[in-house]
Amino acid sequence: MAAGNSQQAEDAANKFASYFEDKKPSSGATADDLGVCSQSGSYTGKQSCCDAKITKFLEKAVLQKVKPLQTQNGIINKLLNILAKLINKTTCPALQGVTKPATGKDFLSNTNLAKLQALLTQGKNCKIQFAKTQVQFARGAVCTVCAGVDQLSSLFDSSGKLIISQSSSDAYQTATTQSLQCFIDLITWGTAGSGGIFDVVSEIITTYVGDKCADKAKILSKAQNILQNHGIKTNSCKSTTVYSKQPNCDGAQQGDSTLESQADSSLGRRFLEQMEFENIRVLQTADSTTSSSGGVNILVTSTTDSTIDADGNVDATTDTPGSSVINSFLLSSIAILLLIIY
Repeated sequence: MAAGNSQQAEDAANKFASYFEDKKPSSGATADDLGVCSQSGSYTGKQSCCDAKITKFLEKAVLQKVKPLQTQNGIINKLLNILAKLINKTTCPALQGVTKPATGKDFLSNTNLAKLQALLTQGKNCKIQFAKTQVQFARGAVCTVCAGVDQLSSLFDSSGKLIISQSSSDAYQTATTQSLQCFIDLITWGTAGSGGIFDVVSEIITTYVGDKCADKAKILSKAQNILQNHGIKTNSCKSTTVYSKQPNCDGAQQGDSTLESQADSSLGRRFLEQMEFENIRVLQTADSTTSSSGGVNILVTSTTDSTIDADGNVDATTDTPGSSVINSFLLSSIAILLLIIY
């Protein structure tokens, strides 16, 4: 479980897992015991193995999901890398005093690109919205370890599938769809003066090679053709896939993996899997099911969610039972805990 991590981190994970395994179900879990996990289900008063230490850990541990989401090569970064390639392909020289961009990163600090800066601000809002939803979904998943041993039959069906409330499932799907649509709206091409991505691309080309560049129309056309097949799908995330990895969902804001390579052809990377973060996923095999008359709430909020930003700079440190260390792999120990409650 802790392979490839430091011995200190491995010890911390073992302490956390041991703490949970050694817990005996309470005679009746209180609101203080359950913390934010009381949102997940009707666990209050049930024979839960959770206490305040465990639920506080669960509340913040899921924030480890933020950095890999926010540091992906998202659709806006891909667009900028595409433009950098296209501008470098043109025979038009850079304007006097201007250097052609080496990569899309060169655009980010250019304060003369007002339309781009506005787009980047909007893009950050999309990223935060998406990350918050996925963190709250992960928190709802890990909070199911707090289910009372005397209520498992009402929360898991006969085949072991977690039962999710239909309203909770719908809320997750709606929030995810809206955040992914936010990205799609950002890269809608539009026409000159419409405020669409056309205006941003035109601004970038003009800033670097000027309006009179003979290839400007070709660059615009090429960029438009590439973005038409952006690959962002609003149905990439499934509320019933709770304990298994959802790579299509986690990578949804990146769009099609071939976008940047399409700029390599004449004017006319593979999906970033973030393998080093795979161990923070919540793992199980069985999908879940929904019910209109019961089930857990799969979206669990926390005041800590307000710290989520677009760059992945979030404080996920917390005191784990038996240790003051939390590391990126610790959430994977929840996989073991989820198996314990069956």
